[in-house]
Amino acid sequence: MDHDDFVLPAARAIVIAVSPDELAVFEHMGEAYLKNPGRFPSRRDRPGQVLGSGIDIVIGMVSPVALALATAAYNRLVDSTADAAVDAGGKLWKRLRRPSPPVAEYTDERLADLHRSTREEAIRLELSEEQATAVADALIEHLRRGD
Repeated sequence: MDHDDFVLPAARAIVIAVSPDELAVFEHMGEAYLKNPGRFPSRRDRPGQVLGSGIDIVIGMVSPVALALATAAYNRLVDSTADAAVDAGGKLWKRLRRPSPPVAEYTDERLADLHRSTREEAIRLELSEEQATAVADALIEHLRRGD
């Protein structure tokens, strides 16, 4: 499983769980994110920021945050898989290729660590504690189902 095959389904699972109304625009956001993740906003400018159109509409989309969190989760899983390969004597393997996170290695300890780090990152990206927990729960459930 490569980056794109992991990130979009994981982020979609988060959006479905936390903000299903955004699903209609998620696919377009996901495509834009994969084309240029470095230029894609993953953080809200200010919570509750009002658009300058004179209409008091509050924007607080979860999709960009979900994409950033799914990417962070992928990187964390890849890094821990690579570290395990190094520990087993595969230093050359790590230098030549970053392995994809294998589903079979999603231990309870690894998932608990991923839940914690995802929740912390979601809070850092200005989701509420309740949303951050829901996002982390959705990601872990997605990984356990193997979608």
